[in-house]
Amino acid sequence: MKDNAYVQQLVKHLVGLKERSQRHSDGLFTSEYSKMRGNAQVQKFIQNLMGHKRSSSPGPANTDVQMREEEDSNADLCFMWLYQSFLNASHSDSDAREAAAVTSQYLCPISEQLVADIMQDTNSFD
Repeated sequence: MKDNAYVQQLVKHLVGLKERSQRHSDGLFTSEYSKMRGNAQVQKFIQNLMGHKRSSSPGPANTDVQMREEEDSNADLCFMWLYQSFLNASHSDSDAREAAAVTSQYLCPISEQLVADIMQDTNSFD
């Protein structure tokens, strides 16, 4: 029960329901650097999804394999973004991995669908 409460606290913290306490300057630099790395991972994740939507369609033999590789890659990027966010909040590798594993089951499929919907809307304007 204690672990579940901790994961819930991390999720609330990630969503921004609670203000982060200030740390010394080295900690602030490390935190900002980690945020920048996390943002870069999110940008790469979105660009990866968008790039695959706009690329030409592959041959029928490679379609299934390529789609599975894309799904695995997107899931990995989503997990790493969540892991980095939780690591910034908890400073514990094992807690961050556990929280990211639980949260990614729910958020990663949703984020992929949202990006697909956005791409569809964007393509309809072209």
